[in-house]
Amino acid sequence: MTRDPPRQPRNGIYAELNGTGDFFTGREKETQWLSHVRLLGNDPDSNVPYNVSLSERARDNGRQQSSFNAEVGTTQVHYTAYHREDGEPYNVPFHEQCYELLRCYIGVPELDMDVLHDACSGLSNDDDCSRRWTRLAIPYPACDDLDVESKRPFVYGIEHLAMSPGTILQLDAYFGRLPRLEDSNIYQRHRPLLRVTSADPLTRLSPEILSMIMAEMRVATLLKWQEASTKLANFPLSNRFWEKAVFRDMPWLNDVVSYDAQDAFHVDWEAVYKDLHVASKVASFGEMHGLCNRRRIWQDQCPTIAKQYAFTLANKNVGLRALMPQLDQVTVTSYRRLVEPAPVKTSIYTPTLLNAVAELETMEPELVVFWTNIGTLAAMDTLKHGSMESDYHGYWEDCRTAEARGYSETVQIPKDDWVTGFSFFIRETRFKSQEPVEETVEGQEDWDMETDREQYSDEEASPSPMSDDEEDAMVMGDYVDPELQQDEYGDEDDGDEDMDGHTESEYSFDEEDDSDDEIVGRQGSRSYQTSWLDIDRRVVGVEIHLAKGDRIPLGRETSESRMIHVDHDKFVVGLSTVRRTVRGIVTQANLIQAPISMTNCAGLARVEDTRWARHGIDPCLFTWRPQPPPADMCLSGSVDGVGGARDARYAEVLVLGDTDEEMADIIAIHATLSPMSLRIDYGNRHSRRIGHSLSDDAPRLDIDGRGGERIAAIFITTPGIRGWRIRILTNRNRQLCLGVPCQFSQEVRFPPLGQPGDLSPALCGVYWLWRAGINSYVDVSVSGIGCMTWNNHFIDASGLDEADASLDPNLRSQ
Repeated sequence: MTRDPPRQPRNGIYAELNGTGDFFTGREKETQWLSHVRLLGNDPDSNVPYNVSLSERARDNGRQQSSFNAEVGTTQVHYTAYHREDGEPYNVPFHEQCYELLRCYIGVPELDMDVLHDACSGLSNDDDCSRRWTRLAIPYPACDDLDVESKRPFVYGIEHLAMSPGTILQLDAYFGRLPRLEDSNIYQRHRPLLRVTSADPLTRLSPEILSMIMAEMRVATLLKWQEASTKLANFPLSNRFWEKAVFRDMPWLNDVVSYDAQDAFHVDWEAVYKDLHVASKVASFGEMHGLCNRRRIWQDQCPTIAKQYAFTLANKNVGLRALMPQLDQVTVTSYRRLVEPAPVKTSIYTPTLLNAVAELETMEPELVVFWTNIGTLAAMDTLKHGSMESDYHGYWEDCRTAEARGYSETVQIPKDDWVTGFSFFIRETRFKSQEPVEETVEGQEDWDMETDREQYSDEEASPSPMSDDEEDAMVMGDYVDPELQQDEYGDEDDGDEDMDGHTESEYSFDEEDDSDDEIVGRQGSRSYQTSWLDIDRRVVGVEIHLAKGDRIPLGRETSESRMIHVDHDKFVVGLSTVRRTVRGIVTQANLIQAPISMTNCAGLARVEDTRWARHGIDPCLFTWRPQPPPADMCLSGSVDGVGGARDARYAEVLVLGDTDEEMADIIAIHATLSPMSLRIDYGNRHSRRIGHSLSDDAPRLDIDGRGGERIAAIFITTPGIRGWRIRILTNRNRQLCLGVPCQFSQEVRFPPLGQPGDLSPALCGVYWLWRAGINSYVDVSVSGIGCMTWNNHFIDASGLDEADASLDPNLRSQ
């Protein structure tokens, strides 16, 4: 709302209604509150569970709707309200007076800002198609008549919207000179008595009983009773009754008026009731604009917000709010979003693994994972003492067209173990847009999301013999027959399964043929509609990490995954799942953690992680293909090329062997640097490859795995002008050398060589960090190379000859 001259009403008779002139003239001080707001917003970059705050007083900057500036110290901060963008705060503006009025309505000394923000976020009528300015989905009588496009909101008949509901000068003046009984002739007037009939049942009640009944009635109810009962119509109402009725029937007067309580006996409260009841009605004689606005807010807006506030306070994230006072330095991990397209409206749920710190030693929580009918991760909750929080809140914020939750899986955490993290398996489907699509700008209605959502819902609900991913494709964009389009991640493969259940496609990733996945049309990072048509990423599998036991898989495994894991000096107390309300699916997951060095806390031994290694690089930073690093393997730091790990789009892992038996089955190594590729051949297993496909004349090194020969070390030279250089060394001092030596680049050994006489960690795999082009999935290059070692498996590397043997005639080099 801005201070602008009122526009002419639509009927054109503005002058006849005595409404000429500027309504704000002479009311500058009274209407100044319109430009002063506080913004209730969250901080997505915060690492604490509750990060909502109320901003300093901000003013409308006039640049766009719901755009404000505030002075924080010497810095001017810009706020945008009702705007949703992934990774940006969601701000809800409150006038200071309205915020206080809501507090009075709810009846608490202080509002819980986190609960209020959650309630308002749930009430927002944003959907997954619009980031435009909008309002909360609560009634706004009279406000709908405002012409927001004209920037001139106040027309004749709704001027009360401009007046403060907190500072009402007319009301203060009225209570300064309340009508008095001695000045009133209300009791001197003749009151005609009505003839009481014997059929009136209230004649049987004594005056004392009638007085007690009437004392608890609202005036509107009492008037109806008086119409039906002549006995009650003749019964006199005391001045004390009207005094109570003023504040009982008009609760919006509470905390806004003051008067001398000792002088209340002499006040004519019936006259006060009639005066204030009329003054709070719009367009009535004696109307008080500020009081009308206060009554409007109290009766129309506050009930909706307060109802949702109470529901959220009692049912959502209750366990974490109760647990927080018992813990110190509680933080939340911050990991990237798991799905595409980026959601607009989201809701955060934080189930906990225990109700109190004292239960850590004995609690055996159960993780409950919900899946939609098409196999997408819908929600995660914890079952403790036979109940879950979702039993109470029921994910009420989900859109009615959201995917239905089809089934759930439950995993009980052993008494001597604890949850330390998760792996999420992702299914990605890309499509070709029919035509270029741009984001709808503010004020335009070129795209009807409701129609699109209804069509989407109907398509998903209809029975179909297709697979889940084919069904999604029919909904999300152009459908491509999976038999004609090979999945680049290896989920669709024709390879025969070997004796260990591994296929070549599980350990290889082919980037050569991306022609079918090329996106046609304009792709914008902030364009929701284009993202909706071009790409869909969803979580279809979960793997639970335990502190001491093996990982527990749920759902479906794919060749693309991301991991989240607790910090090494902390333990998990709960989960934080961000859900996309329009589809009812999980879009992001984080861990709520507390320091493991808590004092006077039994049961800490069960949370100590013995399976997660001290990695040289955080595995949770990358998207892994075709599998996440196994639990018992340690990642070394990477040798970085151009861009390094910070520019890596995904990481690709090649496991040489999960067991000694697999390592002994290796018979050959094939490798090239242009294109970057490495393949391991086995005697009784399918080959495993990292990088691009290999030609038949690629450099090769035969390995006598059955005879005890093992890959002992890999030497990586940081790429210079001549690119990468790699040397692979076996425990029999045989090498495969790739690339040209460069005296100006440093060679890094994996695993690092320890002190003389020390055993060396056993090498069991390599990983490559891939950097993708800005606008293409085809233009990729290696930005980093690292290796993996077994956590508790060592070899004697004292007899290795690590000199560069690239000129050895027994070896083929490139």
